[in-house]
Amino acid sequence: MYPSQSPDVNKEIIRNFYVFFSRHKWGQHFFEGKKLLDKPVEEIAKKTNLRVHVVTDLNHNSRPELWISYKLMYGEIGRMLYEQAGDGSNWDEIANHCYLCD
Repeated sequence: MYPSQSPDVNKEIIRNFYVFFSRHKWGQHFFEGKKLLDKPVEEIAKKTNLRVHVVTDLNHNSRPELWISYKLMYGEIGRMLYEQAGDGSNWDEIANHCYLCD
């Protein structure tokens, strides 16, 4: 994996994250239904307002990091950084900050 790649190159990695996040305690609120996960990742991003901007491996541990922005229903905007866990099906949150959420 290169230090930085376009999300278009890593659609399966991004799909893996969406599946994980749809089961996440907070993340499930972005997903209206599980059928959305059958759609192309571009459509999932549009419907959930979760956009993966870049996939990296900055620490060279062969576990991708996803740089994500999100928009909540009342217009608040945030960003998240997740790294794929060692088992490949889970993700570890590195950072999450929502602007104007307090």
